[in-house]
Amino acid sequence: MAEKIPGWVERLLLPRLSTIEAKIDIVDGKVDALEKVVNARFQSVETQIDAKFRSVETQISELKERFNVAQELAVLKAQVKDLRDKLGSTSS
Repeated sequence: MAEKIPGWVERLLLPRLSTIEAKIDIVDGKVDALEKVVNARFQSVETQIDAKFRSVETQISELKERFNVAQELAVLKAQVKDLRDKLGSTSS
């Protein structure tokens, strides 16, 4: 009697288990393919973001340089004004 139950269970469940296993393999293959697509898209987005950040960093550096030049120009203008004021006051 003990031998008939496992054989009966095997005959009943083995085809079903094989079908489930095949479906799991199909899903696993689809997940692997989807993972490759998602990874490729993430890499593409990461590359684009890196390029944008480099561009922004370059623009910030250029703005800093312009700001430094503007500050230096303001100092020079103030110095020229002081010199003109001094020259104007000594020639009077």
